[in-house]
Amino acid sequence: MTDAGRRGVPAIRREEDEMDDALVAYNAGRVDGAAGYRDPQIAEDGEVGADYRIGLLDGRIAAFHLIMEVRKILGVDGSMFERPDDVPGV
Repeated sequence: MTDAGRRGVPAIRREEDEMDDALVAYNAGRVDGAAGYRDPQIAEDGEVGADYRIGLLDGRIAAFHLIMEVRKILGVDGSMFERPDDVPGV
């Protein structure tokens, strides 16, 4: 293997590690978004914060679509409660 080939391997490995970090952050954001939780520390991180925030938004959108499907199955057109504070069990 040439010297140039050997020097390129660590650079490729760094790019793979960065991609892995980005995918992990995106997935964490998606899970947190679906759960309705936002981790401000990860969201403000300079390296993976943007990936986390995109995953967060995707998770919230997925949760919204899930809720809309449940509402459609239940046949709910308007609010499920009489008043905004009318939550069972509270």
